[in-house]
Amino acid sequence: MIKVRTKKHKDNLKELNSNEKMTDVAKLVQVRQKVKETEVKLALTTACHMPIHAIDHLSEVLVVTDGVLSDLRLHRTKCTALIKSVLSPWMKNTIKVDMRGKKYSLLVDETTDISVEKICAICARYFSEMESKVVTMFLGLYRTIHTIGAEVFSVIENCIAECSYRHSALLRV
Repeated sequence: MIKVRTKKHKDNLKELNSNEKMTDVAKLVQVRQKVKETEVKLALTTACHMPIHAIDHLSEVLVVTDGVLSDLRLHRTKCTALIKSVLSPWMKNTIKVDMRGKKYSLLVDETTDISVEKICAICARYFSEMESKVVTMFLGLYRTIHTIGAEVFSVIENCIAECSYRHSALLRV
């Protein structure tokens, strides 16, 4: 006997136990796939253009409509998880492929956050073949103990190694 606790599990169990036609199940799978694709697209838009907390309101506005969007369930927690585990690796790989073999410059800025922890933000500036223009891409935030030259240089070295970029292609920092 399967223990069913949440509404989602109960609904899924009903779907499994019912004698629905295979075409109905196939349609349901297609709708769920479209909802997932829409959630990923919204998460990407959120990551690129707006603060994450705005997705709470946006998803509630979109659910009001009919069709695929009526099944949309995307809020801050799920959006953050999609950005961290799905979109971030994809974006990093896309930047790595786009930068391969190109000359680039690094923009480095250090700051101290509210907890008095020192952080270096690193961006790469290069000519993108995909966009046919010079672009500046965010590579990441890196913690550092001190903001003296040797420590910042070590952070830059780690970033270059992590991203598999060539030192010889680096024009300036």
